[in-house]
Amino acid sequence: MQDPLPTQAKGPNQDGDQQAFIKLFTANHRRIFGFVVSICPHWADADEIFQRVSLVLWEKWPEYQDNGKFLAWA
Repeated sequence: MQDPLPTQAKGPNQDGDQQAFIKLFTANHRRIFGFVVSICPHWADADEIFQRVSLVLWEKWPEYQDNGKFLAWA
Protein backbone atom coordinates (compact mmCIF):
# COMPACT_ATOMS: atom_id res chain seq x y z
CA MET A 1 0.00 0.00 0.00
CA GLN A 2 1.26 3.45 -0.86
CA ASP A 3 1.93 6.06 1.79
CA PRO A 4 -1.11 8.42 1.57
CA LEU A 5 1.01 11.52 2.16
CA PRO A 6 4.07 11.75 -0.08
CA THR A 7 7.12 13.07 1.72
CA GLN A 8 8.10 15.63 -0.88
CA ALA A 9 6.31 18.72 0.33
CA LYS A 10 7.28 21.99 -1.29
CA GLY A 11 8.01 25.23 0.41
CA PRO A 12 10.58 26.76 2.73
CA ASN A 13 9.49 24.99 5.92
CA GLN A 14 8.83 21.42 4.88
CA ASP A 15 7.98 20.10 8.37
CA GLY A 16 5.74 23.07 9.15
CA ASP A 17 3.98 22.73 5.81
CA GLN A 18 3.35 19.04 6.42
CA GLN A 19 2.05 19.68 9.91
CA ALA A 20 -0.23 22.49 8.74
CA PHE A 21 -1.69 20.31 5.99
CA ILE A 22 -2.19 17.34 8.29
CA LYS A 23 -3.87 19.52 10.91
CA LEU A 24 -6.32 21.06 8.44
CA PHE A 25 -6.91 17.83 6.54
CA THR A 26 -7.66 15.76 9.64
CA ALA A 27 -10.00 18.46 10.93
CA ASN A 28 -11.96 18.33 7.66
CA HIS A 29 -11.53 14.85 6.22
CA ARG A 30 -14.97 13.63 7.33
CA ARG A 31 -16.68 16.58 5.66
CA ILE A 32 -14.69 16.00 2.49
CA PHE A 33 -15.60 12.32 2.54
CA GLY A 34 -19.23 13.24 3.21
CA PHE A 35 -19.23 15.43 0.12
CA VAL A 36 -17.76 12.60 -1.96
CA VAL A 37 -20.41 10.18 -0.66
CA SER A 38 -23.15 12.70 -1.49
CA ILE A 39 -22.17 12.58 -5.16
CA CYS A 40 -21.10 8.93 -5.24
CA PRO A 41 -23.22 6.84 -2.85
CA HIS A 42 -21.35 3.56 -3.46
CA TRP A 43 -18.98 3.28 -0.50
CA ALA A 44 -16.22 1.39 -2.30
CA ASP A 45 -16.17 3.92 -5.13
CA ALA A 46 -16.45 6.84 -2.72
CA ASP A 47 -13.51 5.51 -0.72
CA GLU A 48 -11.37 5.27 -3.85
CA ILE A 49 -12.36 8.77 -4.94
CA PHE A 50 -11.61 10.11 -1.48
CA GLN A 51 -8.13 8.58 -1.58
CA ARG A 52 -7.46 10.23 -4.94
CA VAL A 53 -8.83 13.56 -3.70
CA SER A 54 -6.56 13.32 -0.66
CA LEU A 55 -3.51 12.89 -2.88
CA VAL A 56 -4.51 15.79 -5.12
CA LEU A 57 -5.02 18.03 -2.09
CA TRP A 58 -1.55 17.12 -0.83
CA GLU A 59 0.00 17.77 -4.24
CA LYS A 60 -1.74 21.14 -4.53
CA TRP A 61 -1.08 22.13 -0.92
CA PRO A 62 1.65 24.65 -1.89
CA GLU A 63 -1.02 26.59 -3.82
CA TYR A 64 -3.27 26.98 -0.78
CA GLN A 65 -3.58 30.53 0.51
CA ASP A 66 -4.12 30.41 4.27
CA ASN A 67 -7.36 32.38 4.33
CA GLY A 68 -9.17 30.15 6.81
CA LYS A 69 -11.22 28.47 4.09
CA PHE A 70 -9.48 25.10 3.75
CA LEU A 71 -12.72 23.17 3.30
CA ALA A 72 -13.91 25.46 0.50
CA TRP A 73 -10.49 25.19 -1.13
CA ALA A 74 -10.50 21.41 -0.81
